[in-house]
Amino acid sequence: MIQRDERATEAVVEAVATAEGVDRDSLPALGANLDPDALDDLFASRTPSPVAGLVFTRTDEISNDLEVQFRYAGYHVTVTENYVLLE
Repeated sequence: MIQRDERATEAVVEAVATAEGVDRDSLPALGANLDPDALDDLFASRTPSPVAGLVFTRTDEISNDLEVQFRYAGYHVTVTENYVLLE
């Protein structure tokens, strides 16, 4: 779940740390996979929708204008302005 005052990169690292049951500091640097500032800037300019902060599973009903996907720490990560999905 992405909080309104949380950066996208923070939400990704926190989601993976929680899924793995480890401290955030033990994860590989996110910058090795993508430009963290670019990811944060991309989502910082967006206005969260009313469903911000909700957690979803992958279904056809999930629809957002902006979605970024990448690999990180063994996960396929999908980031939207409302959620982080790990697969």
